Amino acid sequence: MFYNKAAEPDRGSPTVTLVQYVDVRFNSRDAIRASDFECSSPNLKAIDQALDEIRALEAKYSIAITVSASDLAPSVSGESADVKATLNVAIPENNGATSVQLQKWSFHFVDARGWRICGAQRLS
Repeated sequence: MFYNKAAEPDRGSPTVTLVQYVDVRFNSRDAIRASDFECSSPNLKAIDQALDEIRALEAKYSIAITVSASDLAPSVSGESADVKATLNVAIPENNGATSVQLQKWSFHFVDARGWRICGAQRLS
């Protein structure tokens, strides 16, 4: 019982789910763990495209890009929720500095024994 509780991801709120999902999907690149945060039929083509763009930049410049979520603004209505968020894409530069590209996104969630991401759309 204790192992299951420790191994189970925290999906107690849409914002907590989103922060963990972004880390697992973009930074750890663990598709199996990411699926723990997804609903049964997600539409995450925009996430797939963003990840492909990041991988292309990493390959082209031999760098490691990290992504985090901030400015989370949830709107919960019963068993569904939308979260507007900024994805902070941190890109290492040649001079040792890091530039951060801010991307506005909207994410859709459902509560199915914990909040799960079902859709994502890049706004800017």
